[in-house]
Amino acid sequence: MKFIVLIQPTIKRGNKMIHDLKSVQNLEKYFKKINAREVYFHEYEGRKTFELVMDIPKGSKITEIIEPMFEKFEARVMFQPVKTLDELKKSISKKK
Repeated sequence: MKFIVLIQPTIKRGNKMIHDLKSVQNLEKYFKKINAREVYFHEYEGRKTFELVMDIPKGSKITEIIEPMFEKFEARVMFQPVKTLDELKKSISKKK
């Protein structure tokens, strides 16, 4: 299932990360390890935010995704299931 995963580090940890190239490189390795399709960085509700687009086939993988973010950034993490327009059309046509 596709998800958008929103990760918000604490302000202190987020500010520290953006001034440390090694932290950014470690994030890049982490994103590859968890197979994030796309990663976006932006501000949301006044905080630095990472937004990942990824497939999460099993619920057990959620712990693997969030624990490093809790430990490293004391982050707030939210999961939002999403579907593409094609997936929406398929689900509608199955109901008919």
